[in-house]
Amino acid sequence: MITFDEFDWRSIRRVAKDEIPEVTVGTVFLVTYFFLTYQVHNRFTIFNLIVTIVLILIRFGFGKEFTRDWFPLISFFVMYDLLRSLADDNQYIHVREPYEIEKILFGSFFGGDIPAFWLDRFQNPVLDFLTATLYSLHLFAPILLGYFLWKNPEDKRPFFEFTWTLTITSYLALLTFWRFPAAPPWWVWGHGFTQPTARFVPTESAAGLRKIDNFLGIDLFSQVYGTLNSNPFAAVPSLHAAYSFMVAFFAIRNYGKKAIPVVLYPIGVFFSAVYLKHHYIIDLIMGTTYALIASYVVTRTIYKPTRPKYTEDEIPIDEVHEEKYPVLDHLSNPGHNR
Repeated sequence: MITFDEFDWRSIRRVAKDEIPEVTVGTVFLVTYFFLTYQVHNRFTIFNLIVTIVLILIRFGFGKEFTRDWFPLISFFVMYDLLRSLADDNQYIHVREPYEIEKILFGSFFGGDIPAFWLDRFQNPVLDFLTATLYSLHLFAPILLGYFLWKNPEDKRPFFEFTWTLTITSYLALLTFWRFPAAPPWWVWGHGFTQPTARFVPTESAAGLRKIDNFLGIDLFSQVYGTLNSNPFAAVPSLHAAYSFMVAFFAIRNYGKKAIPVVLYPIGVFFSAVYLKHHYIIDLIMGTTYALIASYVVTRTIYKPTRPKYTEDEIPIDEVHEEKYPVLDHLSNPGHNR
């Protein structure tokens, strides 16, 4: 055990001397960057979060390898974020249609009401905090799984399959947001079937998450959704459902039985989305369907499995000889003995 006197304090001072200026400069840069982008756009975006994560990862030594592998995904998400804010330019928002479909499909199971409204009778602080926590992992969970897949030195194909599936799912959803802008349950709960107007307050899109703000006496979720959520009427399909499903799907596919507990994550997100009045069940079904379609496209086209050069019975005798008897092959070649 290292004692206090034996501890290498000179190394600590040397590291501090080298690191503190870099950390300080990086922090100043990030604060300035966030301030300027907020002044220009009057809101924070997914792009802000991505740039921050990239800088942090590069700072910790990933550099060229990270840039090479992650740049396509980052580029797609930057473009997605820019286009997503334009997807609600359509003047007509589908308010009644999702509600009516939800009620037809599930109303008989919930006393004639839709699930999001039926669950309102079970509201309590414990569920509020639990669902808010799960729902807030929307971006962090996929990035975390992507990181673990990416750090596999033996095979990065699962990482690329995951990121391409994530990207294709997002763009399929973007097309739907553009062609079918839809109001989530919280809008119908508070405004009925009226069309949104210019007087709409963006912070209202936090919906059930505002109960956390009220409980804590802060405006955390209200401000996040008021500035970060570029399109509050992009409810169909649910990307919260799609992303959480993909996390569990790829975790189990790549890590086997030990990843089975991850299934609890999408189940929790699905419940949270309805409990917080952010989505209908049909939104969750569509999001999961989009993820499955994207995964199928990726595995059948972009990363289509290749057939082995030989089957087990077709391996030429020469290759078997070289693989199983390298010593005999070495002895049979006089040139190797020189």
